[in-house]
Amino acid sequence: MLEKIHDALWLAEGEIVSWYGYPYPTRSVVARLKSGGLWVWSPIELVPDLRAELDRLGPVRHLVSPNKFHHLYLQDWNAGYDGQQNRRSMSSQTALPIDFRARP
Repeated sequence: MLEKIHDALWLAEGEIVSWYGYPYPTRSVVARLKSGGLWVWSPIELVPDLRAELDRLGPVRHLVSPNKFHHLYLQDWNAGYDGQQNRRSMSSQTALPIDFRARP
């Protein structure tokens, strides 16, 4: 389910959803931070296979919703991970202290 792009970067393709009657593909980007935690951009549907792969990679620590359309599955991720992660919308002006350098 996760396609490895780099040592600490993965792409996950999700389902196609309807957006004003048009088919719209969904995808997420997952990055492993220097801390070992995972940063998830635009979470897709959290299906069991994806959850298992993510759990093998590390703890999900940050969920980012770049806009109001990309939050479709955010509530499921919050429930699935017991709210143990930071959540941010790109409309938020609050900077997160995240180190994006991959750990060796």
